[in-house]
Formats: sequence, structure tokens, C-alpha cells
Amino acid sequence: MLIVAIITTLIHGFILFRAVVFFRTPGAVRESDKTAVASIALLSFLFILAMSLAWMEHPPLILSQQLSGPMFIAYNLAVAIMFAGQIKMVTDRRAEHACQSPS
Repeated sequence: MLIVAIITTLIHGFILFRAVVFFRTPGAVRESDKTAVASIALLSFLFILAMSLAWMEHPPLILSQQLSGPMFIAYNLAVAIMFAGQIKMVTDRRAEHACQSPS
């Protein structure tokens, strides 16, 4: 399960990277898109922070052989994949409408 935890953390790191790129790119963007990207980035940051704290405090929690540990990590992977899809959708929408003037 350690590899799944590492992959999940890397996906969340990629989400943070996409969020930074989103906010650093010049141009008009809808406020709802900014809110969505900021919310996803915050949740990804909190996940990375929580996993870091869990690793520093109690590493066996991440490497647990109990059913609850792997299920928790698998759930986090699913959430990371959903967040990655959501942030891709929002950033792609911005790229599609880059030539249009804001309403």
C-alpha cells in the first residue's frame, strides 16, 4: 500500500502544480473557476500535509495491514483522481475560451 500512498501524494502534488500554473497564467477567468481551482488546491495541500504528519508521527498507520488502512488509502487515491480530472476540466475550459472577451 505504500506505493499507492506515494502515487496519491504525487497526484496531489501535480494538482498543486496545475493550480499554480492556472493562477500564474494571465488572462480573464470566471470567478467560479478560480474558486473551484483554489478549493481543489487547498484540499490537495491539506492531504499532503496530513500524509506528511502521519508519516512523521506514526509510519505504520500508512503501512497498515488492517482493512481500514488500505481502504482509506484507496479512497484517497480515488479522490485524487477525481480532483485531477476536475482541475483538468477547469484549466482546459480556460484554454478554450482564451480568445473570447469576458462577459
